[in-house]
Amino acid sequence: MSENNPPPDWLAYLVRFGLLALAGACGSFLSQLNDAPKKWPQRVMEWVGGALCAIYGAELAANTLSHLLDKFDLIDGSYVVPEKFLGLAGFLCGALGVSIIDSVIGLLRRKFSS
Repeated sequence: MSENNPPPDWLAYLVRFGLLALAGACGSFLSQLNDAPKKWPQRVMEWVGGALCAIYGAELAANTLSHLLDKFDLIDGSYVVPEKFLGLAGFLCGALGVSIIDSVIGLLRRKFSS
């Protein structure tokens, strides 16, 4: 008789890591819909950048979003925990992170090209 064991911690970490990367890539994909047409390699690199922004920034963004919504009494703090915001935060980090990176690169190019 086999027992029902939970998956190992590394597997749960990889699934969480993959879902955050997917959320960030989807966020950067949707931010590209309103931009000027780009070549495919540049699009793919932006998706990778969105995934990386989501992986590294989603936890901070989720905690910040949870704190702000709780501070202004827009959510029920007993029901909504910061972990539930992780997917949304990953999506927002992917969409906004690539835009912020593009803006910073543009500013640096203008500053140092003169």
